[in-house]
Amino acid sequence: MGGHPLGDRTLSPAIRRLRVCLALATLLAAANSMATTYRWVDEHGVVHYGDSIPARYSGAGHDVLDEQGRVIKRVESFSQKERDKERRSQEDARQAAEARAALEQQRHDAALLATYDSSAEIDQARDRALAQEQALIDSLQVMRKQSQSADEAAYIDGQIRLHDKNMAAIRQKYDADKARYQELTGRP
Repeated sequence: MGGHPLGDRTLSPAIRRLRVCLALATLLAAANSMATTYRWVDEHGVVHYGDSIPARYSGAGHDVLDEQGRVIKRVESFSQKERDKERRSQEDARQAAEARAALEQQRHDAALLATYDSSAEIDQARDRALAQEQALIDSLQVMRKQSQSADEAAYIDGQIRLHDKNMAAIRQKYDADKARYQELTGRP
């Protein structure tokens, strides 16, 4: 066969150029694949480098390095992706909760402004609510004196304690409403 080492000289110049381009492309692809280096850390914390990642570390995070050793791509581990996903989910939930709280605050503010014309009206509403609870406590105390058994007395004592807690909650609620009303209106 005594042909030319690069092929048959009878081929057209376009085909010869195509052959040369394919040969160069093959060489470049081979050079690029050899230039890629991976860096990963094993389960003992030891850093490893190689032209491929062992199968058992394929799900772990790793870095792809260029021929100068610079990180050109960082691949997170599956668990890191899951942690990031969970963190984003928690952040989304926190933002949604803040939005709901802001909306609820707007509704409460609108109700305060629509219900009361002054701080004095808030005080009057508080006093009415406290008077109702006190009336219930007074009637329970009368019932307590007339109770026939220790079980009945214990039950009534529990009810009295419950209404005492209700009175404290009423004071707290109306004090907070009054402070917010004053903040919104700028009036004492």
